[in-house]
Amino acid sequence: MKVFGREGVELSDSWREGAATKLGLASAAFPNLWFLNGPNTGLGHNSIIFMIEAQARYIASAVQYMRRKSISALELDRTVQTGSYAATQERMRRTVWASGGCDSWYQSADGRIDTLWPASTIEYWLRTRLFRKSDFRALTTGKG
Repeated sequence: MKVFGREGVELSDSWREGAATKLGLASAAFPNLWFLNGPNTGLGHNSIIFMIEAQARYIASAVQYMRRKSISALELDRTVQTGSYAATQERMRRTVWASGGCDSWYQSADGRIDTLWPASTIEYWLRTRLFRKSDFRALTTGKG
């Protein structure tokens, strides 16, 4: 399936050098595109249902914020995405999935892992507990 964002950019092109997101939830240049079980949120150690529940709660909070403020779209700030993805990849390099000679289907040809979450589910829950409006740019319809 092809997914196009703002200015016609295709998601697969945007992610060619890595599936960069903020906590696997949203990607810059793709307003109102939210992910459940998105990049770097898979688990090798716990229930994915816990992660999806945290993501659904975060997204619901974002939609509630949009409704309260009459915002038609939210777009992830690219600097937030860049920082979040870099931090996730740095943590991933220290996991068993990426170090110690472990080769797996999780890794791309260059060794990058865009599938798994590199920390605990509790840490993910804490990071997604509150919607951070400052991480997004609001687009309005002019109504209201």
